[in-house]
Amino acid sequence: MKAKKNWIWVAICISLLVALSVKLFAVTWNEKERLEEYGVSTLRGLEGVRPVVLFWSPNKNKLGFHDTSNWRLEFQMESELALRRNGIKVLDAGLPTLTIFIEANAIETTRKLDIYAFKVATYLEEEVQLVRDPKLLAKTPTWPHDSIIVVGRGVMMAGRNKVKPAIREQVIQQMNEFCNDYLAANPKEQPPQQKTEK
Repeated sequence: MKAKKNWIWVAICISLLVALSVKLFAVTWNEKERLEEYGVSTLRGLEGVRPVVLFWSPNKNKLGFHDTSNWRLEFQMESELALRRNGIKVLDAGLPTLTIFIEANAIETTRKLDIYAFKVATYLEEEVQLVRDPKLLAKTPTWPHDSIIVVGRGVMMAGRNKVKPAIREQVIQQMNEFCNDYLAANPKEQPPQQKTEK
């Protein structure tokens, strides 16, 4: 019984430490790794980003996504709104590009169940100079830095009526993570406080 109580206290302490570390660092784990690797955020100094939502489904007719362009536009608006709400400039063209890549597939089942697998991956692409020849420029992901296969969440499942809200939830969560990391790397200057005369 005493060992069980100890494990409960250990679990509570670990949960508090994790929660506090996220609050103290004010960045996601991906960004924390970049800070440890480079000593500076790859988002520092960005004046704005151009969000682009890509929606891909190899079997969209089975999904019932006959017109995924409407979904893409909705998620595009969600991403732009998240940036504007956080005071991040939305660019109309060019780089850097914040790509929100959504893939959804119908899963074949023997029970006639409508089950869908989906994945949302968000990454920032910028133009970078090659060290060996600064005249050569390349477009590459700089946040969170890993390849598109690893970035974002794992594959998730949802029923036909739940797949769109589930995708939206992932888009919003990943946009919040980007905005959080961006604002931590580019803190806004606080206006000077005026002294009140007594």
